[in-house]
Amino acid sequence: MKSLALGTGLVVVSLCFSGVTQAATIYNNGGPAVTNLGGSVMSDTKQAQDFLLTGITNLTGVRFWNLQGTAADYAGNIFYQIFSDASGFPGVTAIASGLVTPTRIAAGTVLGFSQFQNDFTIAVNGLTAGTYWLALHNGPTTTTAFSDFYWSWADLNAVNTPTNPGAEFALNPLGTSWTSNDQEGAFLLSGSTVGSSTPEPATFVFVGASLMALGIYRRRLS
Repeated sequence: MKSLALGTGLVVVSLCFSGVTQAATIYNNGGPAVTNLGGSVMSDTKQAQDFLLTGITNLTGVRFWNLQGTAADYAGNIFYQIFSDASGFPGVTAIASGLVTPTRIAAGTVLGFSQFQNDFTIAVNGLTAGTYWLALHNGPTTTTAFSDFYWSWADLNAVNTPTNPGAEFALNPLGTSWTSNDQEGAFLLSGSTVGSSTPEPATFVFVGASLMALGIYRRRLS
């Protein structure tokens, strides 16, 4: 019992400095629309949506919804990029990118199109608080022929109103800059938020009290 009590005290002190939460939903732009039905084409354009981070963050997963006419409209994988914000549009250089094969779950039909939920993992660590952009494309960016494959829209709501409207970049014919698509895409991001390594004043008080209690406990054992 003496060893357990002392060990418990040390764990409390350690947790005060960790400042790490478990993997969870970091940003939610909303699921597929209920009233604003439709989607933004992901075949001959890249589509992007911005998101807000409130602390140092490690991103671990992406979920988005798409609409498609037939199975052949899906290229078999998804190209993603993470950008910093540049005056309300994605920046010039991607922070991270990759070609992934999402886990796909059928999610009904919308306007005669099949809808799917897409989930894939990423590893983008150490993003500081601020605004960023998630860009998606159906297949590699060398695949630019039009197909009926769209990023499902989300309804405008209290979750995504602080952000900018979505943006798109033309790939066929090749554009020169991002332009607004005036829509909110349905997506969410998962990961963990890492707190500052410098404890807040209240944390110092809590740690001090814990250390004092440990000191008293050790004197009683002497």
